[in-house]
Amino acid sequence: MNRLISHIERSISMHKCVVVPSLGGFVAELLPARYDREDHLIYPPKEELRFNAALSVRDGILEDSYARAYGISHRRARVMLDDDVRALRAELVRSGRVSLEKMGELTLNPEGQISYSHRGRSDESSGFSYGLVPCSLPRLAALPAEVAESQPEGKGDYFYLRIHKRTGMAAAAVLLLAALLVVPWGQISSSDKFAASFVPTELTARRVWADTEVQPVWVDVPKQVQPSSATAAESEPIATAAPATMPNVLATDVAEGGVPVMHEPVGSKYYYVVVATFSSATKAREYYRSHVDKATLPNALVLLSRNKARIYADRFATTDEAQAYIRTMRDKNSLFADAWVYAGR
Repeated sequence: MNRLISHIERSISMHKCVVVPSLGGFVAELLPARYDREDHLIYPPKEELRFNAALSVRDGILEDSYARAYGISHRRARVMLDDDVRALRAELVRSGRVSLEKMGELTLNPEGQISYSHRGRSDESSGFSYGLVPCSLPRLAALPAEVAESQPEGKGDYFYLRIHKRTGMAAAAVLLLAALLVVPWGQISSSDKFAASFVPTELTARRVWADTEVQPVWVDVPKQVQPSSATAAESEPIATAAPATMPNVLATDVAEGGVPVMHEPVGSKYYYVVVATFSSATKAREYYRSHVDKATLPNALVLLSRNKARIYADRFATTDEAQAYIRTMRDKNSLFADAWVYAGR
């Protein structure tokens, strides 16, 4: 039984709660510092042991303490612990009380309930009270009435006004009401209102590009004349003026360096099948001359935007038609390997 008590003391110094199987649990409760008004003493914080008979589930702390102390397995330590607990309970039933040495004393009442009473000396083992002693703090003597009345209410050059809470709240409410009455809440004139609306894209494009609209370009197309037998040596090509018309081309198309070019916005919504994209118009025209075959792609043009130059093979009214065209031409022409659909402006 003394072996069990020593293991409980050792374990409770390292843990806040230690459960003794089939008996109960010891809990170390931390009590804060307190002031004794009668003796005018401040007592330091301390730990006080409590016993709770409802704690009966094993927590393994005592088994581990037995196993470490005697170098045995936890199974053997549990058997030794159960034997010691049975001996303690037998002594408690026989004599009605069991001394736990420095920890206190267990008592069995006639109803079969176990109660615990700690000893004052147990506080000395607490780490919270080690080296701390009660401190004397006598109460200050009250000042005489005439001295208290002569004390100034404030210091320096400041005035201290004592205003009741209700009075302050009422004053704040009056100020808020006055501010609401001063603010003009009249109707705002209709001329100060702002309105927002949507402008169609076609109108915006025409307004922006009205000054830069490009007119059709007429190209001199040389016409070969079959020379007669009499004038074959003196025949010359006759140049005639004809409009540069192309299928699916708007009037804003121009020819720059022999390459058909279109500037955005065009004023209508189209979906372009783009086969190449460049950052400058010069590179786009060079690529057009070297890669685009007008016989197979008669509607191919260079579409110039604000910062991009795109070469498109054809354009359509819907995106489904453009996608179908890409699927048709992908196996026929290598230009369509990376073709994509661009929604124009």
